[in-house]
Amino acid sequence: MGLIAIFFINATLHETPITITSRSSAGAKMVEFKGETNKAKKVVLRWKLSQGENFRYVIEKSRDGENFSEVDTKNIRTENTGELSWTDAYPKTVNCYRLRMTNESGQIFYSKVLVVQMFKTGQVSLVSATPDLMVNDINVDVELKERAVVTMNILDKSGNIVLQQKQGAEAGPGQFSIKGSNQLKPGDYYLNVVVNGEEKMMVHLIKS
Repeated sequence: MGLIAIFFINATLHETPITITSRSSAGAKMVEFKGETNKAKKVVLRWKLSQGENFRYVIEKSRDGENFSEVDTKNIRTENTGELSWTDAYPKTVNCYRLRMTNESGQIFYSKVLVVQMFKTGQVSLVSATPDLMVNDINVDVELKERAVVTMNILDKSGNIVLQQKQGAEAGPGQFSIKGSNQLKPGDYYLNVVVNGEEKMMVHLIKS
């Protein structure tokens, strides 16, 4: 069985929790999959694979984390670094993305789901996470307008901290990896991201 992540945000932004079923592919080794904003306040997805096999990419987007639909991917770009990027010209406050990748043999693989939350006011522009305890460690991206302290907690279902990582972060985009998160035993957990003492993201994780 896979991992189900329930993403909780302020009820004024979204009335019901977003349920995400994360799926990973052993055949497509994802080095990174992250989100950031550009000067136009659009969401830019960036990803890179560790192997040289050619894939055809389709980006799928969801508002509820369950029903994904294909979006226009004509503007996928290959960067000089080998990364691929795509800009969402119509991002919402909360966005869920995944990649559908087809290799030359016609096999289809899916990336883990990337959840991106955007903020119009305050010191935080964006918080995103790939909340999958089954594949590597959880990565959290935070885009800040000024220097801040980012605290990432993984709590058990009783609210006890089982993993914590706290780092100072400069203004601009930064990515953090919660070391050891993929080694957690099966059970219920919560990912809690706090910036300068203010909660910005809460994700319910179920590892089976």
